[in-house]
Amino acid sequence: MRTRFLSIIMWCVMSVGCYAQSSLAPRVKIYPTIVRGVNFALARVASAVGANIEEEGVCYSATNPEPTIDDNLYTDTWSHNGTIYRMMGLEPQTIYYVRAYAKNSNGEVGYSDAVKIATLKESNATYDYDFAGNEAQNERIDKACAETIDIYHRCTNIQDYHISCHYVDGVPTADCSYGGYIRVGSNASYQATGTLLHESNHGVGVGQHWRWRNCAELREGTTRGYWLGTRANAAVRFWENSETARLNGDVTHMWPYGINGASEDEHSEIQYTANATITQALGEDGLPPTYKTGNASPSMTFADYKEGVKYYLKGECPGLGLEDGFVTEIDGTVCWRTATGPEALADDAFAWYFTFDPVAEMYYIQNVKSGRYLSIKTVGTKSYIMAFAVDTPGSEQRMHLLPSRKQYTVTSNAGTFTGQSYWIFYPEPWCYTNPPTLQAESGGGIQTTTDFEYGNSNTNQRWIIMTADEVDKLDYVARRGNAERLQEIIDGAKAMLAVSHNTTVEGIDQTLQDSIADCESFLTAPADSLYEVKQAELLEAVRAFLEGTNPESVDNPYDITFLINNPTMAKDIDGWEDAQTYKYGVCEAFTDKFTFRQKIDIRMPKGYYQLYTQGFCRPGTLEKMASNTIYSNVYGSTSSQKLMHIVDDASETPLNSSDIEVDGKYIPNTMEGAAKYFDAGKYWNVANIKLTSSHGTNMNIGVRSTQSKSEYWTVFRGFRMYYLGENEADGIEDAVIAEDEENEDVYYDLNGIKMDSAKKGINIINGKKVLIK
Repeated sequence: MRTRFLSIIMWCVMSVGCYAQSSLAPRVKIYPTIVRGVNFALARVASAVGANIEEEGVCYSATNPEPTIDDNLYTDTWSHNGTIYRMMGLEPQTIYYVRAYAKNSNGEVGYSDAVKIATLKESNATYDYDFAGNEAQNERIDKACAETIDIYHRCTNIQDYHISCHYVDGVPTADCSYGGYIRVGSNASYQATGTLLHESNHGVGVGQHWRWRNCAELREGTTRGYWLGTRANAAVRFWENSETARLNGDVTHMWPYGINGASEDEHSEIQYTANATITQALGEDGLPPTYKTGNASPSMTFADYKEGVKYYLKGECPGLGLEDGFVTEIDGTVCWRTATGPEALADDAFAWYFTFDPVAEMYYIQNVKSGRYLSIKTVGTKSYIMAFAVDTPGSEQRMHLLPSRKQYTVTSNAGTFTGQSYWIFYPEPWCYTNPPTLQAESGGGIQTTTDFEYGNSNTNQRWIIMTADEVDKLDYVARRGNAERLQEIIDGAKAMLAVSHNTTVEGIDQTLQDSIADCESFLTAPADSLYEVKQAELLEAVRAFLEGTNPESVDNPYDITFLINNPTMAKDIDGWEDAQTYKYGVCEAFTDKFTFRQKIDIRMPKGYYQLYTQGFCRPGTLEKMASNTIYSNVYGSTSSQKLMHIVDDASETPLNSSDIEVDGKYIPNTMEGAAKYFDAGKYWNVANIKLTSSHGTNMNIGVRSTQSKSEYWTVFRGFRMYYLGENEADGIEDAVIAEDEENEDVYYDLNGIKMDSAKKGINIINGKKVLIK
């Protein structure tokens, strides 16, 4: 058993009998896509990790946003590329919440995040058949037609679709035109449900509508290649249980699940359900299943909305409100007005409530300040989307949101913002593919157009929907962040100059002072295009200063934390790569190898550095963590230091309700709990770094684990970094920090001499001072 040390007192973790509780419920993730029909939903457990898992599945509820196994469990399973959990007997046109769960042998249950879905309105599709074949042929074809329509009734919300089926002896197999006119020939193998489903795919657009046959926005190769719509690809990935699967096709057919020929017909419920649910998803992507469909099949496309939460709308088109405007309404007129993020958040005239009506399968969009709803108004032959006050929203207030196929992204020195944009339109059934649509205009105008532009480049018809936090983040990334990042570097550079230091390059202090003054002058009248230039100039001056000076004392080094992008990780983890799960301002990795990293913007000069972070590792289950090796390290360049063991900074009193007692002390057991321990100043780690290159190097810093095993839990947050120049830190030689990451602890005395084991007195154990009594 590895012995751990706590300051002066040495103590060790004993057997499982020492624990007051052992709350190690499994960690569960649900597959992000849930395929739903009219009265059923299908889900997968993406992963369930933990010891002694005996049961896993899904639970769901129409009333509880966080369903448990005490609500409803799955009622059936399918085996198809893994296990599919079937939630049967659901109500049509109803919102449900679904979570994956896993239970271990101790009866502890872990749950995934909840996914919100809405079951579909039942299709009213119909068919007729001319019975022009012999008795056996007529029986097979009529049965296939009836089963196809039944499948559409269960799996789709396609309205006013009619199959007109005819037996034609001269047809080699079968064919169909857009609208549902089907001919079936004498080959008995094609007189089957799989064939009728395949042909009905043509009837609702596959291989027949121009958006399938000749639309570069939806087909990677225009007439053939991968489908680019998000909804159908998500369905295919669900059925294939693959994060990379995509719907493919040529000018006529689709695959997988296209049932392209009698040889592909498996005569199975799974295959037929997959075909029909992908057909439904194609309609949701904008392949109109009938002439009467208003552009796209209605569905809950903005599933993350929450009742009562304020959302903000910004046009995606540059120059038409993207940079400086938000959607509002003035006396019923929908428009956009110039406002910064903070200004929009302070005025509810820019805020909107979203409500999904599962019966209508549409959204109601209400202005928070005025209470008016987006509504359709028809004057003569022209329809307008305006804002009206109504007591109860009805058919005139129903709006459809069609998601863009590409997310909107803006990147600056301050980080990256990614948002989802939507077409917002009123789906009048008579308007086919050109429904009344909101379109941004110059000067703050928003007009209602029937020239629906389906292209990715037509950003004037798409609107980014954001929460208040997202508005703040976009404003920071696009506006304030550049200025604040430059100001951070200015402040950090000034603080360095104030540290007592020796210079080896004449005039180096003045050079840095001049660069600081130039940047401060720039900030009084900034130009967007010069931020990166000014930042680069100042960083070069900082690099030259570090290379041409040396702090006088190891006890007063240069604080160079300002060189790290987003060092506190307080709001997000922008600027960092290979991000693990992030909540409560902390990152975690569970049973995973990882490398959480960032490259410092400047080439660092040779010398000594110290990199601090708060973090710990729990190596394995509570029962085994005392004897398992820690693999997680804080590192900079080639130097690293193992993170503290979770028991090393245990608390005398619990800091969070989920804490676990170990030998009379407490350790965190959740990310929220870990944040409380970090807030209390616990679990500080330091990696001592020595760079020997005379030319400098870009330094990678972060936290990583090159190995991981079951139940290994690493949590960390925030970084601080210091440059000691030529002053060696605590007498630790470079060899001390070139430790063996995969084996046992490494021991050194205060002179940097490696020892076989710890001795009485002060030792350097993995780069940290430990007093052994």
